[in-house]
Amino acid sequence: LANKSQIIELFAKLAEGDIAEVLKLYSELNFNGADAVSVLKELIEVNHFICKTKMIGNTDFAPLVNEDYKTQALKLAAELTIVDLSRLWQIFIKAMGELNIAPDKFAAVEMVLIRAAHLSSQPALQDIVKNLQDGETQQPANSGGDVKKNSIANDLVKSPENFRQLTELFKIKNEPWIYNI
Repeated sequence: LANKSQIIELFAKLAEGDIAEVLKLYSELNFNGADAVSVLKELIEVNHFICKTKMIGNTDFAPLVNEDYKTQALKLAAELTIVDLSRLWQIFIKAMGELNIAPDKFAAVEMVLIRAAHLSSQPALQDIVKNLQDGETQQPANSGGDVKKNSIANDLVKSPENFRQLTELFKIKNEPWIYNI
């Protein structure tokens, strides 16, 4: 089994989007005897603890938890949003089901960690929608473009009412990564 400080360190690196460090820490945990399912379950517990800490504003609800763990949880609770924590929660919970059918549980958790670290560096959906409504788009990194204004989108409704309108807004705003999926 992994100790709690290793798991919260893994979680912190995951939240930073540091994929290389996440994979290194996970491999070390595995080498030291932590199995994939236990690591994922403990990440879920850490996520819950940090979320609860964020909502309550302190760690008084956990008198038996060591002080270093509480300090790290408070730091992460201050840095992460509820959206960030909810996104990670959803990834971890979905992954529990994926582990049931994965032929290699270690590799499956590695893929979950890669996906979670990658998504940690992506903007939240509401930020993307706000930027689109404000007429700002980010060009793909390989396009050489900068943030630009698109006057066509100004004719759209301020808030899309359904997913189809949202994808149309992405298309108009030249954000192919969503409407070409």
